[in-house]
Amino acid sequence: MIKSAGVIRSSLVSLSYRTRINYFISGFVLLSFASSLPEFSIAISSASQDVPQLSVGNLFGATLFLMTVTVGALAIKHRSIPFKTMFGRREVIMSLLLIFMMAVVVIDKNLSKADGVILISAYVGLILYLLFKTKRANDLNPQHTKIANSKLILLTIKMVIGVTVLIVASNFLVNQVVDVASILKIPEVLVGILILGIGTNTPELVVALTSSATNENKIAAGNVLGSATTNVAILGLVAILSPYQLNGSSTILVVSIILTVTCLILGYFAWTDKRIVRWEGIALVFLYLIMFVYSLNKVIHF
Repeated sequence: MIKSAGVIRSSLVSLSYRTRINYFISGFVLLSFASSLPEFSIAISSASQDVPQLSVGNLFGATLFLMTVTVGALAIKHRSIPFKTMFGRREVIMSLLLIFMMAVVVIDKNLSKADGVILISAYVGLILYLLFKTKRANDLNPQHTKIANSKLILLTIKMVIGVTVLIVASNFLVNQVVDVASILKIPEVLVGILILGIGTNTPELVVALTSSATNENKIAAGNVLGSATTNVAILGLVAILSPYQLNGSSTILVVSIILTVTCLILGYFAWTDKRIVRWEGIALVFLYLIMFVYSLNKVIHF
């Protein structure tokens, strides 16, 4: 599943480079969409098999992993993340507010269709705003790059094959995870948080750890925020396809609290145009470890 997502991701990145798309937008929209395809496929599969809690756990665990471990890894590797030079303050704040909405919609322990419509609408609004802003920037500084038809066809074929394999693999994964959770009598939501939340986000972590140049940093950082906001839209899709009652799912509420704290911390750095330095990156990773240990303890004592 990760390999097929990588094929799709590399094809989209190649396309963005050739069309001179803004680096941050390339990571935020194109790369994050490709990186989030595993979560999207798991959401469809879990909803169709009437186990939405597996996807809900995956999405919350994945989003927290992105905002703590992956952002922390970027700060640790590059010594700091300069918000002022990498992103627009407004774009970061808007993204964090959208991610914060994940925590808001589960406060009443009910994930309804109305929640789903709100989350998807907010996500679409943000993407349209970013695309409109990028279009205006391109109009002021036009750069036209032609792509050979043969290259375009090859990229398209690779993406179609990648999506097909991804769908098949995700269905297989959901089936196996549900079976294992049933045998071990572990709630699917915990499996989603502890296993899928990490597993489906290894591509984003790899992008962060292997980025070196400034432009690659922008793509990696945009990918983190973009993937996290895409998870919000996917959660909305799960809510529409299979509304879910969070009965006894205290772990999701704990994850939501830690996610809220993380959004406030990153929002502060973005608003004040400050850098996330290495020790602060370590602190973000520590936040994730708190959630991981708590969830693991729930599994042990279940």
